[in-house]
Amino acid sequence: MKILLDLDGVLADLVSGLMMVHGKPWPFGYDAGNYGPSAWCINEPWRLTPAELWEPCDWSFWAGLPKTQEADDIYRLAVETVGVENVCMCTSPGHVPGAADGKRDWCRQHFPDTPVILAVEAWSCHNDGDGSGTPPKHFLAHRGVLLVDDNQDNCREFSRAGGHCFLWPSWWNDKHEQIDCRVELLQRELELVKRLNEDRGKTREAAKS
Repeated sequence: MKILLDLDGVLADLVSGLMMVHGKPWPFGYDAGNYGPSAWCINEPWRLTPAELWEPCDWSFWAGLPKTQEADDIYRLAVETVGVENVCMCTSPGHVPGAADGKRDWCRQHFPDTPVILAVEAWSCHNDGDGSGTPPKHFLAHRGVLLVDDNQDNCREFSRAGGHCFLWPSWWNDKHEQIDCRVELLQRELELVKRLNEDRGKTREAAKS
């Protein structure tokens, strides 16, 4: 089994970075009425256009993002489950200049033992060229691959393509009510993955004998 870990919102704290660079307050929550899949249009409560939201996000922004509070636990659990050689970062730099190099350097700084796949969405009728389309992570989908991602569209497409997904509970997806226990939920999911790996190993050994 291989595990793909998303960066923004899972390992890298993109929202805090955007709050700092724009000087804006936390935009999500039940009191604010901003939660669920529609909440990710973070520019709207801040009254910014998409272009204005991403304009200051150069290489130094992406390379300097803080880790999420759970980042080390997520990575540790993944490595303990399948081994470091079977863990990979998978992220989309969109069409934001400097994002690809910045994300790669962020990974080198925080998780230097782990490779990075940059999933860049294609220019097509599915997006208007502003980087808002769904990145083609589903091309990596396989029954032996688990994707941990906070984006519902990514997870849905990955599952449809035959892969396994864990939707990381966040304010901007349908699992927002499970945020407080998301590390425990991931741990349970990975325990199932580990047992599945062990069962497959036993099946292969039995077939050889």
